[in-house]
Amino acid sequence: MRRKPAKAKSRAKRPVARKPPKTEDSRVRDLNKRLVESREQQTATAEILRVIGRSRSDVQPVFDAIVRNAVRLCDGLFSTAFQFDGEILHLTAHCNVSPEGLVELQRLFPRPLSRDHLVGRAILERAVVHVADIELQPATEQSRTAARLIGWRSALIVP
Repeated sequence: MRRKPAKAKSRAKRPVARKPPKTEDSRVRDLNKRLVESREQQTATAEILRVIGRSRSDVQPVFDAIVRNAVRLCDGLFSTAFQFDGEILHLTAHCNVSPEGLVELQRLFPRPLSRDHLVGRAILERAVVHVADIELQPATEQSRTAARLIGWRSALIVP
């Protein structure tokens, strides 16, 4: 004779914590913050467009303006830009990189495009790469050593 399977005992679920309704003050603060961020983005875009207008034959000032504004908009410590010529990645511009970090970047680049480097991965995958902490990331020791020399633990790489 077959028995019916026993019913599984269910556990009481914890109630979901609900967010308190936003007050008018918090909404105004949120809107003001978004307005400030939007103005900063517009200012950065306008600066880059001005540089483009002045530098029709020389692209270096444009790359320099991009890395300067990336530091400011992202509230970052430093920024770098790379150019891909179809085969090789080249360091194009940098902002606030230490002399030791610059030496390391110049040692690493130019280099062929590959997934074993974060910049190469972002380009090949056509996606943003976010590294919360290189020390906790599955990465090669060469990548960790380079990150230490350049001076970063977290990074945002945008193709």
